[in-house]
Amino acid sequence: MKLSKQETQHAKVLVTGSRNYSDYGTIARAISIAIGDLNDQGYKEITFLQGGQKGADNMAVEFINKVEKSIFKLLGIKLRYKTFHPDYNKYGSPQALHIRNQEMVDEKPISALVFLESGEPNRGTLSTVRRLKAAGIPFMPYGAVELLDKAS
Repeated sequence: MKLSKQETQHAKVLVTGSRNYSDYGTIARAISIAIGDLNDQGYKEITFLQGGQKGADNMAVEFINKVEKSIFKLLGIKLRYKTFHPDYNKYGSPQALHIRNQEMVDEKPISALVFLESGEPNRGTLSTVRRLKAAGIPFMPYGAVELLDKAS
């Protein structure tokens, strides 16, 4: 995936996916590819934006925590993550989830990694994909990519 370079050396990448997504290997590979691409473009700090839910979000955080020190030692890149928790008290459910998804997109990530699980609706993930498309943010889908037709 070719990513566009920003004026700064800091990149933001949104991670979104099903709460039942369980392919840790795919998440690890996707994040590793994104890190490699951004390294090639000269980025020295990458923040992964995610929604703090079980499944894809938590596995992404787990992987980032696992590799952050070695990536810094090998490449000089600082890896971070930022969690966007839905404010159920203020907005209620499901509105809080949609607002949280928009807040992540409003951070203007340069790209997104999308992890879809077959056999389930992926409503929040597809909602985020629609928001990414509307904002013109490129994304790379993994898993049940056929579900993207529902995000049109």
